[in-house]
Amino acid sequence: MNLKYDIISSGSSGNSSVFRLGKKFIFVDMGLPLNQIQPFIEDKIEENGFSHFDIDEIILFITHEHNDHIAGMKPFLSKYSPKIYSSERTVERLIKNGFDEDLFYTMEADVEVTFNDFSVKPFRIKHDAVEPFGYRFKFEEADVSYLTDVGIISDYIYKAVEDTETIILESNYDPELLKNSEYPNFLKTRIASSFGHLSNEDAHNLICKLSMKKLEKAVLVHVSENCNSYEIVQKYAESCFQNFNVVTTVAKQKENYSII
Repeated sequence: MNLKYDIISSGSSGNSSVFRLGKKFIFVDMGLPLNQIQPFIEDKIEENGFSHFDIDEIILFITHEHNDHIAGMKPFLSKYSPKIYSSERTVERLIKNGFDEDLFYTMEADVEVTFNDFSVKPFRIKHDAVEPFGYRFKFEEADVSYLTDVGIISDYIYKAVEDTETIILESNYDPELLKNSEYPNFLKTRIASSFGHLSNEDAHNLICKLSMKKLEKAVLVHVSENCNSYEIVQKYAESCFQNFNVVTTVAKQKENYSII
């Protein structure tokens, strides 16, 4: 079955990406408005020659409860009624925020869940959310790890992704731009902490290590609009290819990228 993967948008203002497997849509996060998601879905349906009535299934995996990852959930749920998967504490938080508990399925870290034509294994990450997850997706055609909003790459996190073929990886900030930004000191400290975000160098170092295993492709995502620049991140991406032979691209906030 022909697998496609698109990053619809990634950055401080909103995040969502999707695997397309035949007539199935498998989303990761829904931080974008419906008027951005719906045209994307309709375009892909038309491109593949079927109607929205033919969609087999829509599934949504949530990494954590921060607004740039869930802001578009309510209208998306009303329109498409997906099955939603996340950690137990993230689900509890979303229910407290007004979501219907019957919509959710909870997952346990390090327990692989098998669906008809793919599997997914969530793993714990370091971030200032109630119970954030990264995800490792395995399809017949691809092995993809999704790792954003993470403050540090612990040994545990490295083990979760060490033999992945493709990684969607946060490259959030440049230390000098963060230091000189207009953010208050508490926010600068939070971003650079072990429960904050990865710097460009952090992402580069992880790709270096993973390149010694099976990594072939990387996408640098969640680039800060205020504490980073696409020009800087692009230089790191070029280094990953030149030095580690990992094809690396940079996702921008308002641009859609087809990865697979």
